Amino acid sequence: MQAWQRNARVEEGGFYIFGFGHLRGTLGYIESDRNPFLHSAAVASTPFETEIVTITGDTPEGVALAADAFLKQGLVNGVVAASGWKRAARRCSTTIR
Repeated sequence: MQAWQRNARVEEGGFYIFGFGHLRGTLGYIESDRNPFLHSAAVASTPFETEIVTITGDTPEGVALAADAFLKQGLVNGVVAASGWKRAARRCSTTIR
């Protein structure tokens, strides 16, 4: 599994999420940003701006948690977790790229 985000990295058993730390358990993650497909050499000018929202998780249940948080609560940036989650460590030992 791979999440191509600037603020999250998939790890064995969970995620490292900038600002949250190393999280384990059933997790969902949502990150939004400007739509990169409207900002390229192939698009001369855009009459509007759009967002791209990435919804992912470490299990199918985690993806469902994130999708529900997006659809029902309007969450566009953040992490959601099922009961039993834990923070394995607060700091990242490597840089997210």
